[in-house]
Amino acid sequence: GLTPAQHQAANEALAAMYDKYLDWESEHRTMTVDGDYQVTTIEPMPEDKRRELEHELWTKLDAAIPSSQSQKLARLNVPVFSLGPQSGRLRLLVQPGLLGWGEYGAKVSIRRMGSWYEWNVQVGGRLDFDESGPHLPHYYQRFWREPTTHDTSNTPGSVPTDSP
Repeated sequence: GLTPAQHQAANEALAAMYDKYLDWESEHRTMTVDGDYQVTTIEPMPEDKRRELEHELWTKLDAAIPSSQSQKLARLNVPVFSLGPQSGRLRLLVQPGLLGWGEYGAKVSIRRMGSWYEWNVQVGGRLDFDESGPHLPHYYQRFWREPTTHDTSNTPGSVPTDSP
């Protein structure tokens, strides 16, 4: 097992890399409106960027957890990128990894119907998954913006944002 200090260092490394991914994602996504849906398209990550981020992630985690057994467990259990098109449960295959959808990119469409959300996730142009529920999964929440009460235009090509 990990000591409390190693656990904290590993969590800090994971959080730092997730923040780094979100910085990349914010520069490589588009957000639009299509009817009732807020649509976010995330570009596929180029191979050199994937390698850079993955190398940095494992370098930080290896420093945080020096035991080779713990490093091996981390490599088996940290979902770095989306699993993408392969066999398995579709819900799990479309979820982003710590560093997003990697080489596949994604398109996340979300709308509100009453008090429930409906969402569709397309990964790599090959996987397509629909679901609904009273709450958005935490990994899709950043793609939803509550429309303001005074915004009734629903103009294609823009996402309603709250006024300061």
